[in-house]
This record gives sequence, structure tokens and C-alpha cells, in this order.
Amino acid sequence: MFHRKEALVKPEIPFSDGTRGVLQCLKPKGELVTDLLNLLACLLTKKERSFNQNPPIWFFPTNVSQAILSWTTNPNSMKILIKANFMGKVDLLEKIFIPVNDDNKHWYLIVLDFKNEQVVYLDSYPEEGRMLARIRRTKLLCIYLEELLQDQSFYLIDDNPKPIVSEFKMVIPEGLMVQKKDSNDCGVFVATWMNQMGINGYKIEVDNFTRLKLAVDLVLHSHNLLQGVMLSKSLVWMKDMR
Repeated sequence: MFHRKEALVKPEIPFSDGTRGVLQCLKPKGELVTDLLNLLACLLTKKERSFNQNPPIWFFPTNVSQAILSWTTNPNSMKILIKANFMGKVDLLEKIFIPVNDDNKHWYLIVLDFKNEQVVYLDSYPEEGRMLARIRRTKLLCIYLEELLQDQSFYLIDDNPKPIVSEFKMVIPEGLMVQKKDSNDCGVFVATWMNQMGINGYKIEVDNFTRLKLAVDLVLHSHNLLQGVMLSKSLVWMKDMR
């Protein structure tokens, strides 16, 4: 019998494990949980760091936007929370991916594009009545992160200019797929956008197969410390099924 607390995915960054219970949110119509997006941020960060210890793309866990928007965490405390595990040097930085939750009901994604000086707003269900609040919260994130990135420890070269994130142009890409009104796919959209990293202008398609692919990719990820164990168990299971 399977146990919900059994870990199937253990990232090299000790932040959030992918237990059976967490991965069950990827079943059809399941509501994606915070732990899964945190797990994905850990795995994507390690993948980027395997190419460069100071990666040009950063993936923040959900705790970052939650702490900023709750007005409870000052920049110095935030730096301690995420610098070692999820950040590098701003001199090399191209993008930051930031998942945001709206009133514990809806996930959307903010991408800070440092090369183009843009704030890319990605929302699979842009409700007219909530857009103003979501954009206002996005601006708050930008102001906060601008202050955070004033810290000289984030730079390789002392006199490199600090990015003025609050002045980045906000961009809402056109022609993106939206979720059905009664679906729980918003978190799956966010996870897929993070995986895609802006290729093809953030155009993606999400369906039940997307959920299955995301689950398989997480379990078989090269930076899952349990990847070998999972593969061995799969072979045993396949033998037993014959």
C-alpha cells in the first residue's frame, strides 16, 4: 500500500520534497499545491547551476512572493532566506521567475526580464475584477526586489549599475491560452511556464497530458536524488505486471 508521505522526488536543495501526497495534486482536476511549485523551483535552480554556478535565470519558491506581499519580511531577512539557494550574481542575470498566489485561490507568474527591462505578467485566468489588484501587487514585488538587489554582495563588479526594476515596462503577452472557468489548471500553467522559460513567447498548451508529463519529469529529473530508486522500482513493477 502506498503512503502519502513517501518521497518520490528529493531535490538537492533541501527545501521541499515531492511526496506521493504532493504529486497527487497533478491528477486530472487536482488543485496544484504550493509544495509542488517549490519543488520545481529547486530542481530548475539546480539544473541552471549545473551549467553555471551563477546562473542567468533564477527561480523563486512561492515563499518569496508570499513574504513580500504580506508586508512581514524586510529585504535583509529575505536575502538570508533565499540568497544561497536561489540567487546568483545580478551582473549575469537575465530572468527571475516568481510564482504568485492571489488570495489562496489563483496562481499567476511574474517574470522579471532584465535583458529587455520588462515585467512579464502571465495569467491563465485574467479576471477583470482582479486584474487591478494583481498588477498593483506586481508593482510592489518590483519595488521590493529593486531594494533587495541594491546589496553589493549580489554583484561581481563593484561599479556595475543596479537595475531599476520599478521602471521596467509591464508586458502582458497576447494570444496566450487561458484555462477553463471551472478548472484548477492555474498552477499547472505556472509550472509549465517556468519549465518553458520563455521559449516561443510563453505560448503553451495545458491539458491532462501536461499534468502527467510534469509528474514524470519531476520523478525522472536528473537532479532528483531519488531518481535511481524510482527507476529501479519502476522496473520491478513492470516485471510484476507481466
